[in-house]
Amino acid sequence: MMFAQLLQSELLRIWESGNHPSHNPPKYYVDWVQSKGYVVPWLDWAEENGLIPSTETPRGDSTGKPINPRTRNNYLRLIMLLAMHGIPGFDPRKPYEAAKAMKEITEINLDEKTLAGYIREAYELQSKERIE
Repeated sequence: MMFAQLLQSELLRIWESGNHPSHNPPKYYVDWVQSKGYVVPWLDWAEENGLIPSTETPRGDSTGKPINPRTRNNYLRLIMLLAMHGIPGFDPRKPYEAAKAMKEITEINLDEKTLAGYIREAYELQSKERIE
């Protein structure tokens, strides 16, 4: 409970330091929290159950259809597996260092912050699955 209160206080402090519209749909808040590097653990469930629209609309193919959340999670699992076994110095517990290691030996066209976000998300997915 203490961790949740600390997290809530920190998010409120960050929120109040910015300028936001007064009335927003739930997606606005989810996008904002994710932009600060936090993971919303219940997000996949809420999207799959239609409680909020998908926060991301990655394009899966030339039809412009969004990638299914389960497919996206499979891509994250694959990225984690390949990176852990193929990139020296890759430690998903340190996403920014892992992103730097990944960029040093690949030609990936993503900035380190974006890459670190995907690494963090993949690591949290992996950690969550180990617990379940």
